[in-house]
Amino acid sequence: SSKATAVTKVNTIELKEESQQPIYSVKGASQAKLLFVVPVSMQIEIKVSAESGNVISVKKPWWSFLTQ
Repeated sequence: SSKATAVTKVNTIELKEESQQPIYSVKGASQAKLLFVVPVSMQIEIKVSAESGNVISVKKPWWSFLTQ
């Protein structure tokens, strides 16, 4: 869970298997400011390798590049 630092509130943690490898799928929310002004909550999904603990992927909303 320490690898999933982009998530400020964890909703679910699931142990799954993708491509013959066990992974943790962490879904949660992160607080950010849209255009540096408007506070928003982003839904984030992070996939972490169960064997090595390395972050495999981070899935954010398409508009996340507009946030701080």
